[in-house]
Amino acid sequence: MHECREAIDADPLRRFVAEYSDERFSAYRRDRGPELRDATQHAEDLAAEHGIAELWSQHSDRLARGDGRNARHTVEIALWALKHDVRVRTLQDPETFRDLLYTVVTGQRNNEDSKRKAISSQAGRKRAIARGEFVAHLPDGYKLHREIDQSGQLRRRMVLDPDRQELIELLFRLALRGRTCGRIARTLNDKGWLVKPVRRIDRARPFDVGKVYELLRNPRYAALSVYHGEILARGHWPAYVSERQYERLCRQLANPREGFSKGPLDTYLLTRLGRCGRCGYPLRIATGRARLDGTRPRGYVCASLRSYRGKAQCQSSPFDAHIAEAMVIASLPALLGEESCDSVASSPDTGGPAAEQGSDADTHPYKTLALHTAHSQRRARELADVRRMGCWIDRESDGRTEATRSEASELNRLLRSWFATLAIDVCEATVEITATRLHASQPPSTAVTIDRAAWSRFAPPGHRQLAPANAWSAAEMIGALKAWADQHACSPRRIQWKAASPAHPSSLTVCSHFGDWNRALRKAGLPPVARSPRQPWSDKEIIGALRAWAKQHGRVPAYLDWARGAREHACAQTVWLRFGSWTAALRAAELTPPPRLKCTARRWTHAEVIAALHQWAAEHGRPPKRLDWIRSAPEHPTAQSVRNYFGSWGAALEAAGLEA
Repeated sequence: MHECREAIDADPLRRFVAEYSDERFSAYRRDRGPELRDATQHAEDLAAEHGIAELWSQHSDRLARGDGRNARHTVEIALWALKHDVRVRTLQDPETFRDLLYTVVTGQRNNEDSKRKAISSQAGRKRAIARGEFVAHLPDGYKLHREIDQSGQLRRRMVLDPDRQELIELLFRLALRGRTCGRIARTLNDKGWLVKPVRRIDRARPFDVGKVYELLRNPRYAALSVYHGEILARGHWPAYVSERQYERLCRQLANPREGFSKGPLDTYLLTRLGRCGRCGYPLRIATGRARLDGTRPRGYVCASLRSYRGKAQCQSSPFDAHIAEAMVIASLPALLGEESCDSVASSPDTGGPAAEQGSDADTHPYKTLALHTAHSQRRARELADVRRMGCWIDRESDGRTEATRSEASELNRLLRSWFATLAIDVCEATVEITATRLHASQPPSTAVTIDRAAWSRFAPPGHRQLAPANAWSAAEMIGALKAWADQHACSPRRIQWKAASPAHPSSLTVCSHFGDWNRALRKAGLPPVARSPRQPWSDKEIIGALRAWAKQHGRVPAYLDWARGAREHACAQTVWLRFGSWTAALRAAELTPPPRLKCTARRWTHAEVIAALHQWAAEHGRPPKRLDWIRSAPEHPTAQSVRNYFGSWGAALEAAGLEA
């Protein structure tokens, strides 16, 4: 890369735009990695805007070394460049991409060289492993010791690393005691241990379940030389565990405990793009258990919460996917921003902005106008795509379908062509979205802060989702209270929020969070609602209500008739507490108590209970309630008996075909 950069900077007519590298992906066994794909796409965009662009590399085998079947052939790069007006330039073999025939021959030679080197290196590795020598990278807990033998040759062997020996011994000691990989990872993270980086450019990270499993299954810790899963010999290095202990651990790890079944994979808008705004780890997708209607809750969660244990976990909480995607789409106009035409890169053949930009603009005013026109067209395409995403999130509010699921994949690819990362930091009161542009000379970071209370108050109803009780934050509850007041011109009452809806949580959730309904209203800046006055019933008023009820209904009221209080009478419990018993209250009102009904115990069948429900509904014009059957009668059983038989009162009404 350094050599390519020097060659580009040496030519004043050329301008460097971006740099890409794929070090972890092979060009012999596969088509490199995502960086090469992004580089070719970037070159196509530049060529479409400026007429031509150049893709620089050190050698042609850095781009492709495949045979054309399993991996990309070099001639495919040449044909792609010819089709999209892109020039491919290589420093060490500059003649390769100037002629298609020469490209075919050079690509075949690169493939044969890679194939020969792979066969030779594999054979040499196998012979060294069979001798019990050290091969490949060092396992964690070992270090390399170099010495000169009697013949004067340099020898390398593995010895215990005193800085990491305590860690590896603790890991195997916990595993031999029967600890799970999750508990081992939690213990190591709580003690402050980190995973040893394989490369210098990698950063040390906490232990996760997969890394602990990988270490426990590594046969090198038992001093065994293994080639492709086959044990060839004993290694010439000290062991942390014996062979018998290693076999015991393998049997223990071969039978993992049963866990919850995972839901089906679903499409997310921020896949491979979202980052946690607090720790910087990627956002993982989370699909919960299926609801009663068959749908599954979707959410974004920090990778540290899913992978790590103990103190290594991030303190951010999971966030609903629908709300996060709606917030990102609403913030796209601000995240995209306005870019000047100076950030548009070009090749020397277009006469675009170069090092001497002022004189070039004076000499070629039409080229500067063309650059502004291209920028305006790109900006118009971006705004049209933003409106398309807004229509997609509106359709998502009505439920996921196959059409919206397939469109989500297209929109995800579109977002990844705009941004390198989208970091989301979810706080108690705000949500901060930080976007880093992908194709820019100096990638700027644009941040947008969204007030969760204002979002719950002003966002369209479809952009909010019915969430469980613990998913509503205090800011979102306050915003929902203000939205209700804006719509109804009054403060909501607790009975109006008895059941949750997509626009607000239940009143029980609000009271559990704030402690009191009126306290929540005061937090939202709304006037508290007046509580209905409870005037205590006097003995004289209760007696008068008993006589009025008996005169109106033509019979003496029963205890169940007054099970609930009303405006005309107190509840039966109040009467019982005031007079000592229901019969005493009737006698005080000079009413004759009804005789007790003598009912013998009876075993009700399924058909008889349903028939009793139908008969009661026909007599009273409505389905019976649970309080109506709180005591048994000759014509029906008790409500508790019905619940024991059907599981719930609603299930019994549903079995009888009555409305619950």
